[in-house]
Amino acid sequence: MILASNRLSPEACAMINTHQFQSPARSGPSLRIRPRARFGEPLDFSGSHGRESDGHLLRAVTDEIMQAIAKLSGQEYAGIGARQAKAALAHGDGPGGDLE
Repeated sequence: MILASNRLSPEACAMINTHQFQSPARSGPSLRIRPRARFGEPLDFSGSHGRESDGHLLRAVTDEIMQAIAKLSGQEYAGIGARQAKAALAHGDGPGGDLE
C-alpha cells in the first residue's frame, strides 16, 4: 500500500471462501467452492501526502484499510498488530482473550 505519494486512491479487497476452497486439511482445492473477491470504494489518503514517515499516521492508515477489508469480508477487525497477537497467543490468550 502506497500512501498518497503517487496520488492513487487504493481500494480495499477481500477474498471470500478461500478457507473452504483450499482448506489446510486438504491436499488440493475443492472445485465445488468458488472463491470470490469483493472490492470496496476507493480510500482517500491525499491528506497524508508528505507524511509517509509518520509512524502514527501509518498505523491510522493501516487501521482504516483493515477496517474496510473487515467490512467487505464480514470478519471482525482485531485492531492489533501481528506481534501483539503472537505474543498473546504465546501467553495462552486465544481468540476472544484479552489481546490488548
